[in-house]
Amino acid sequence: MVVCVRRFGADMAGMATRLWMGLVGWLMLGVLFPHVGGAAGTTISPEGPPLDITAERIEYLQETETYEADGSVVVNQGPLRLTADHMTIQSLPGVLVATGHVRLTDPKADLVTERLELNVNTEAGVVTHGRVHLKSTNTSVEGRLIQRFSEEHYRVKEGQFTNCDAQDGETPAWRFKFKDLDLHAGDNVAFTGGWLCVNDVPMVPLPTLTYPLSKRRTGFLTPTIGYDNRFGAHLQQSFFWAINPSHDLTIAPSYYSSPIPCDRRPPKDSTCSSSQR
Repeated sequence: MVVCVRRFGADMAGMATRLWMGLVGWLMLGVLFPHVGGAAGTTISPEGPPLDITAERIEYLQETETYEADGSVVVNQGPLRLTADHMTIQSLPGVLVATGHVRLTDPKADLVTERLELNVNTEAGVVTHGRVHLKSTNTSVEGRLIQRFSEEHYRVKEGQFTNCDAQDGETPAWRFKFKDLDLHAGDNVAFTGGWLCVNDVPMVPLPTLTYPLSKRRTGFLTPTIGYDNRFGAHLQQSFFWAINPSHDLTIAPSYYSSPIPCDRRPPKDSTCSSSQR
């Protein structure tokens, strides 16, 4: 099998740098989602390393200034690695399209999708039937359609996210499913048509939900989820109210799938009213 190799030289250095930054932007999606267990960050250098492409066939179409690569395509640029069955890079509009078993990885994150389209000039793009996994916090974001409008604005259609520890192919203990999610980095994340699923069973409907991503803003906090063999699934959904710069209030109601006797309730429960389902 003949393997072709192509390295972008000085004439394509600018595009290679923009491509590198755009691909890193996709991997940052997992970092932007709320998660349990600490924060993680990604640093982007303004200049990317050399970009190498290997494939069974690489062709340059001079009339359209388009690179086409077919068969076991591998793009390496520093710690980034992009693999696909087929890839085209249009130099003039700056559009990259990768299809077939697409996988984008770096030391911190992993993106798997059927199709990736990226405009390296605007860093906007679309992922079709994709999943982004952030390794440090085990956060996974999946969607039928994942759109990146800018470095700070993402949208996910018919998706789900969780940071529950589960092996590939296993059902996570909990995850959020939604019809439409809109994420603004450093501001908030909002979704509609949501469900909290425990062991893949829809438990709590969330028709619409908005919660902040900044340190101190009024909104819902990341829920605490658990399971007890006797009392069933447990959800604590806290709401944070930033009353003023020096005062705040947190309301944290708990929901149980099975009734709990008064004498076995957590100490923080101040009443013996019947548990909510």
